[in-house]
Amino acid sequence: MQTAIVEQTEPSIGEAIKEDPIKIIVKCCRPYQRLMQAEKPIENQIRAMFLSHYSAQGHELKDGKPLAKKAMADLTRLVKQADKTMYAEINERTGRPKRYNPTLFPSVASIDELLMISRDNALDPTVTILEAHRLSLERYRMSWQKRIEAAVRELPIWPWAESIRGVAELNIGLIVGACGGPLYPNYETFYRVWKRMGLAVMANGERQRKIVGRTKELKAMAIEAGYSPSRRAIMHIVGESLVKLNREGKEDDGNLVLYRYGAIYVNRKKWEAGMKPGDCKAAWHARAMRYMEKRFLKYMWKEWKRVEIG
Repeated sequence: MQTAIVEQTEPSIGEAIKEDPIKIIVKCCRPYQRLMQAEKPIENQIRAMFLSHYSAQGHELKDGKPLAKKAMADLTRLVKQADKTMYAEINERTGRPKRYNPTLFPSVASIDELLMISRDNALDPTVTILEAHRLSLERYRMSWQKRIEAAVRELPIWPWAESIRGVAELNIGLIVGACGGPLYPNYETFYRVWKRMGLAVMANGERQRKIVGRTKELKAMAIEAGYSPSRRAIMHIVGESLVKLNREGKEDDGNLVLYRYGAIYVNRKKWEAGMKPGDCKAAWHARAMRYMEKRFLKYMWKEWKRVEIG
């Protein structure tokens, strides 16, 4: 008696987009973030090992960082090449050829291949094995990211978001996923969106932050604050993109060109410097970033309300 083997394949991006894009985004954001949380410590460990290697050779930290970055890129290229070679051998052995797609398949290089890479390039075998694991996580994460990006392009607010420098599909998708759905009508006001993303001002006048404690009073304060570091991190990443890509040139040269959110950031930073001249530049920067991020969420909520109401 022969046993039938049925291949289980994930739905393609084209098939998935037939569903409600909001549901797709919410469903895909959780595994995307979990894979990112698993991948980053491995990446940091690989970077630290390369930095330690160059430090032992007498390089300063500022010189070791670009060397470590180049070494990590070269290692990724070598592992990908080993994967591609191994995948071709598997296809030839099974007689079922499939096109190699590095974004959909995990690392398939054998331990012998990875050890050979380490030996030929005078690398610690641990680094090569860690990179193979990191690459597998990255590929799975990218498969979820592609679904998020395809769904975001179907959202009614995407034409508005697409016109903003520094805003990508993934930025919008992570915000929608963190909010659990559309910003309007799920949230009656943009103040509630601010609180959801960790940018609100509490009743005592302090900024929203994480509250830790075991007493009933502190637990009640933590519940009232509703602060999530992961949701706040999403807005920090969005803010970094907006600051970097909404300005061109340097202020010292007199050639600084500001776009909408770049102007919001620079003007707020000057205002902060005038109001609190005793603070350091990092404090002015952080408060200006926070202000700009809140403006972005406010305009995003208003655009969603406009397209929903008409």
